[in-house]
Amino acid sequence: PGFTAVAIVSLAVGIGANTAIFSAARVALFDSLPVSAPENLRIVNWARPDGMALSEYNSNAGTDPVSGRATRTNFSWAATQALQRVDGLGAGIFGFNFLSGVTITVPGQPAASGGGLMISGNGFRTLRPPMALGRGLNEQDDTPSATPAVVVGYRFWTTALGADPDVIGRTIQVNDVPVVVVGVTGERFRGLSTGGRFTPFTDVTVPLALQPLVWKRSGEPPQSTPTMLWIRLMARLDAGVRDATVAAALTPVLQASVVQTGVVPEDQQSEVAVVLTPGNRGVDALSQTAGRPLLILSGVAGLVLLIACLNLAGLMLSRGVARQREWAVRRALGAGRLQIIRQFFAESAVLAGLGAAAGLLLLLWTSPVITAMMATGLGADSAELPLDSRSLAVTTVVACGAMLLSGLLPALRFSRSSDATTLRQRALGAAAPRLTAGRVLLAAQIAVSVPLVVTAALLGQTLLNLNHVDLGFNPENLTAFRINPGKGQPMTPERVEAFYARFLEEVEALPGVTSATLVENVLASGGMSNTRATVDGQPHIISMNAVGNRYFETMQMPLLAGRPIGARDTASAPRVVVLNQKAAREIFGSESPLGRRFTLGRSEAEVVGVVADSRYWRIREEVPATLFDSVFQRGMSAANVVVRTAGPPVGLERAVRDAVAATGFDLPVTDFRSQADYIARNIGQERLVARLVGIFGTFAVLLACVGLYGVTAYSVARRTNEIGLRMALGAQRGQVLWLVMRQVLLLAAAGLVIGIPAALAAGPLVGSFLYGLSPRDGATVGIAAGAMLLVALGAGFLPARRASRLEALSALRFE
Repeated sequence: PGFTAVAIVSLAVGIGANTAIFSAARVALFDSLPVSAPENLRIVNWARPDGMALSEYNSNAGTDPVSGRATRTNFSWAATQALQRVDGLGAGIFGFNFLSGVTITVPGQPAASGGGLMISGNGFRTLRPPMALGRGLNEQDDTPSATPAVVVGYRFWTTALGADPDVIGRTIQVNDVPVVVVGVTGERFRGLSTGGRFTPFTDVTVPLALQPLVWKRSGEPPQSTPTMLWIRLMARLDAGVRDATVAAALTPVLQASVVQTGVVPEDQQSEVAVVLTPGNRGVDALSQTAGRPLLILSGVAGLVLLIACLNLAGLMLSRGVARQREWAVRRALGAGRLQIIRQFFAESAVLAGLGAAAGLLLLLWTSPVITAMMATGLGADSAELPLDSRSLAVTTVVACGAMLLSGLLPALRFSRSSDATTLRQRALGAAAPRLTAGRVLLAAQIAVSVPLVVTAALLGQTLLNLNHVDLGFNPENLTAFRINPGKGQPMTPERVEAFYARFLEEVEALPGVTSATLVENVLASGGMSNTRATVDGQPHIISMNAVGNRYFETMQMPLLAGRPIGARDTASAPRVVVLNQKAAREIFGSESPLGRRFTLGRSEAEVVGVVADSRYWRIREEVPATLFDSVFQRGMSAANVVVRTAGPPVGLERAVRDAVAATGFDLPVTDFRSQADYIARNIGQERLVARLVGIFGTFAVLLACVGLYGVTAYSVARRTNEIGLRMALGAQRGQVLWLVMRQVLLLAAAGLVIGIPAALAAGPLVGSFLYGLSPRDGATVGIAAGAMLLVALGAGFLPARRASRLEALSALRFE
C-alpha cells in the first residue's frame, strides 16, 4: 500500500500538472477563432516612420517579421474607407475596435459593466462566426439612419438575459443608447480577442455607425478627426493569395491617405507600408504576454513528471530486488523473459492509469484555484482548463510515457537474472545484491531537482525584490474604482465638475475615509497615456496622467516645488501641469521648470509644480518622465476614483454605491479593487511562475527525499549482517552512522555536481522574469544547493540512525 500510494501520488501530480499546463497553453497560445477557415484571416498593421507621436486609441505595437520594423495596429477613418475600396483581396477588409468597461442595461435589472466591440457592417459576413440565434450585423445596420442594432455574446445571453429564446427583438441599452437585439453569437465565440483589460471578451457588438453615441471618451469625435487613429482592420484572403501581394496592393493606397490627411509628412511617405500578420487567433495580445511563462511552466511540469518517473523506477527497482525469489521461481517454472517484462509493464500500466485518473481528479478539484491564478497571472479576463478529448489524449500519451519510463529499466534488470543463482543465494541467507541502478536513478533525480530548486529560489528572490521596490507613493489602505457620469446624455464640463465635486464630498464623508481624488490611470494598473510636448520648439515624448484635486495628498507623493493640481484648475481656468523629477530634469536640466510653458496638442500649459518620481504602469519598469494635468482641463468625464482610508476599507464598496445613488445617477461602479491588488496583478506573471515553480520544486524535493530514504533503507537492510559484524568487532555507533551517511552524501554530491551546472545553464531561460539579480546569482544558487544537500542528508539520516542503533547479536542473527 505504501509503495502504491507513493507511486500514484507522484504520477498524479506529474500527469495533472502537464495536463493543466497543456490545456492553458492550448487556449492561450494555439486555439484559433471558432469561425469558418480562420487560417485565411489576417490582421492589417502598418509600419510608419520612427519617432512619430500620433493620436491613437487602444493601439498595440508589433514587429514586421520580414523587415524587423516596428508596426502599429490602428488606422484613421479615412484610411479605413480607402483600404476597404481596394478590390481583389478576397472577402474584403472590415474595421473594428474594443469598448472596455461598456455599461449594459437590461430593463428591470441594475446597470452592469461588460466588454463591447464596434465592427463595420461587413464584419460578420467576412468573419463568419457561429450564431446561436438570429443573425449578425450587416451593411444596412451600419448606417446612421438605421435602427440601432446589437449582437449579444453567448455568455451575456445566458447570464443577463436568462438564455431567453425569444430575445431577438428585445431592447437593451449600451452606454444608455437603446439598441435592438438581432442575434446571439455561438457559445465558443468570445469575440476578436483572447481577453484582457484593453481587449476584453465581447458581451455586445454594435455597428461602427453607433460610435458617436456609444464612444465615451474625451476630445473630438474620432470620425471627424482625420489624424485620430482608432480603427483596427482585419481581412479575409482567398485561398492561395499571398500576403506579400495583398500588402503591395494596399501600401500605395495607405501612403496616399496618411499624407492627404496629415498623419504623416509627405517627405516620409515612402516609410509607410502595410504589414499583414496571421489573424486566426484574432487580436492575440495574450500570447505575447503568456507565451514565455507558459513555455517555462511547460518545461517545469515536464521535469516534475520526469522526476516522478525516475522516483517510480527507483521504487520499482527496490521492490523488484525484494521479489527476486519470485522472479527466479517464475523462470524456473517456465516463464520466458518476455513474460517477465510484460508483467512489469502491466504493473506499470496499472500504476500509470491510476496516476492519470488521480491526476485528472486532482485537476478537476483544483481547477477553480488554478484558473483564477492563471487569469490573474496572465492578465486575462478569465482562464480556462478545458478537459476535452484533446486534453484526455494528452493525458493518455503522458501516462503511456510514464509507464515506459518507470517500467523499462526494472523490467530489463530483473528479466535476465539467473534463477538458479538467485535461489541458491536466498537459501544460503546471502546479502541482497547492491542496488547500483537505483543509486544512479537517485543521483539523476537529485540532478534534475536542483535546477527546479535553484529556479524557485531565483524567482522567490525576485518577488522579494519587487515587493520592496520604492513605488514613490504609499499603497496602504488605498482603494480605486471607475465611474462614468457622462455615459448617458453628453454632460457639459460644468455638470461633470459639479457631479464629481458632490460625489467626492459624499465619499470623503464616509466613516474611515481620509481623502478621495480622481485619476485617469491608476498607478501600477498597466494603463498609461503619453503625448508629445513641445518646449521652446523642441518636441519631447512624455507620459501623462490626468488627476484631480488632492491627488498627490491622497497618494502621499511628496511635492518638491510649486503647487499641486487643485480645485481651481477647472475646465475654464488656464491649463496647468505638474512634472515629476525625471521630466523636469530631462527637459529643463538644472533650471527651475516653474512658470515654464508647454505646448500640448492644440493648447499651452504652464508648469506649476514638481512632484517626486513614482512608478507608473509597470513596477519593474524605470520611472518614466511624466506630467500630471487636470482631469477637467483634459475634458474627461470617465475617471478612476482613488480613496484612502484610515484602516482596511471594510464595507467601502457598499458605501460607495450608496454614495453614487445619493447623487441621483444610476451608474455602475466598476473595477473596484485595492491598490495592493493592482500591484499584485502588475507582477502577476512573476507571482504565477514563482508560485508554480515553487510548488513543483517542493514536490521534486519531496520525491527526492522519498527516493533517497528508500535506497538508504534498502542499503541498511542489505548490510544488516555486515553492520552486526562491525559492531561485534568494536565499531562505535558514530562510525556506523557515518558509514551510512557517507553513501547518502556521495549520492547527493553526485546529483549536485550534475545539477548545479544544469541550473546555471538554464538560468537565462527565466532571465526576463528576474528583477534585481542575475540568473547566475552565486549567493542564490549556493543557498538553493545547500538547502537541497541538507534536505537530502535529513532524508538519509533516519535509516542511518536506525542502523547505528542495531544490536550486534540481533544483526548477526538476521536471515
